[in-house]
Amino acid sequence: MTEAHTHVPISEGAQELLRIVMENDRHGAIAWNAALVAALEWLERLHEASKRSFSGLETLLQRPRAPKTFLDFTCATLVCVQRELDRRYQGSARSEEPLVTDFNRHVLQALAETLADAAWPERSANEFDGPPVQQVADRLRNKVPPELYRSLIRNYLGNILQDCFAASRIREQVDLHRATESKLRSEDADKIAGFVIQTVQSKSAAPSVKLVIEQLKAVLDDIKR
Repeated sequence: MTEAHTHVPISEGAQELLRIVMENDRHGAIAWNAALVAALEWLERLHEASKRSFSGLETLLQRPRAPKTFLDFTCATLVCVQRELDRRYQGSARSEEPLVTDFNRHVLQALAETLADAAWPERSANEFDGPPVQQVADRLRNKVPPELYRSLIRNYLGNILQDCFAASRIREQVDLHRATESKLRSEDADKIAGFVIQTVQSKSAAPSVKLVIEQLKAVLDDIKR
């Protein structure tokens, strides 16, 4: 049993799904890709801007019309992240991390989910726009970056696991408990995310995005082996 499995006791099913994904990931981009780096960096920027309340978020997002609700705020954030990725792609033929990957959609979805977890935890299927931006700023300010990083990694890996599970059509072959898919996120992905953040916090009181990415890559490499 590898060190990663000893410290991150995820289910056999989650291990196999991640191995399938990584075997098809020719460039090793599941952990080291521009979208994931940008999303983590934007969480840090959003948290810092939230310390100046609504005005800080308004300045950071640089929109002609200030966002009024959670939905508006999240859409503006995703646009900013995509624009940053577009600038990197157009402006430089050389990049330390893959710029366009199959994982981009999982990253952007995870960023929206992470913002919702932080700023709109009481959401329900009957609601659409979410709380006002002032409340979003207040709730983001009460988080710390490592907590936001953990949420992003949990949602990112959860999206990947659930997508691979659906694509594999496992339910057509095996009779599984109805909670199997949700546990891929709430238990397996969360265990990996928790281990990553706990490890980087043991190395640095204020872990950098680079350190988070490196630790995530190390855990996934162990699972692949």
